Amino acid sequence: VWIKVTDATGKALVQKELKTGESYQVPADVAEPKLTFSRPEALTVTVGGTAVPPLGPPAKLVKNALLTPEALRARSTPAATPPTQP
Repeated sequence: VWIKVTDATGKALVQKELKTGESYQVPADVAEPKLTFSRPEALTVTVGGTAVPPLGPPAKLVKNALLTPEALRARSTPAATPPTQP
């Protein structure tokens, strides 16, 4: 899967095709890292060793997905169910 990770200024930290089994770890000191990538179904994103839900629909280009631990953990939290009206 092809990835591009940028920082808050838009500076590219990495831009490459990851091979099967290859990984990239965003440095902890990067402000507002964002990921642009193809084929979300082929990419596993983890925070602290825990996988998060896919960052986009299959076979689509995803642009500027926020990669902060907080944003990624929030993807794993189910949305609150609105109360039903009697």
